[in-house]
Amino acid sequence: MSEKTIREYVDDYIKYYPEKWRWSLKNSIEQSERYMATRARKSKDFYGTNNDLLPDFYSIERDAAQFELSYVEWTDFFGLIWEGNKGIHAMVGAPNYEGNLYYYEEENDYDEAGYRVSYEYDSFKNQPPEEVFSRVNWCGVNHWIDTVNVKDIVYKYVVENHLFKDTHIELFYDD
Repeated sequence: MSEKTIREYVDDYIKYYPEKWRWSLKNSIEQSERYMATRARKSKDFYGTNNDLLPDFYSIERDAAQFELSYVEWTDFFGLIWEGNKGIHAMVGAPNYEGNLYYYEEENDYDEAGYRVSYEYDSFKNQPPEEVFSRVNWCGVNHWIDTVNVKDIVYKYVVENHLFKDTHIELFYDD
């Protein structure tokens, strides 16, 4: 069995969860005003902490499962209309207390997303060596990318509906 070279480590990644639900308020000015008057609460803690009084969607999700529904529209007792969609993409989070890193491998028995856990490196004390890997943070995820063994680099300028949104850099290696 040949040993594969790992070119990137990450401390988190996005995975699809088919059984989880995402709930949001139906989009309208009336609904927003009613939400502010009934369920919204100012945060006393760290900025961005959600102290709002949200409904408990658990029983609604169970009822939807009985009828094999993937979309639900539900009105709570304040008259707020909630929309629920089953199947979401969400961050996986750290694999363990040690903060070990993930690496991508296409031939994978462990996770359909293609990521495995590296027990060699973690995001705290034993990060990948700085001589080989450059640490980059985007969208709140730390990436350790092999920049020493890069043989070619291509800048892909893509403009579709947002300026620079899809623009990226491709790194090429010998293997």
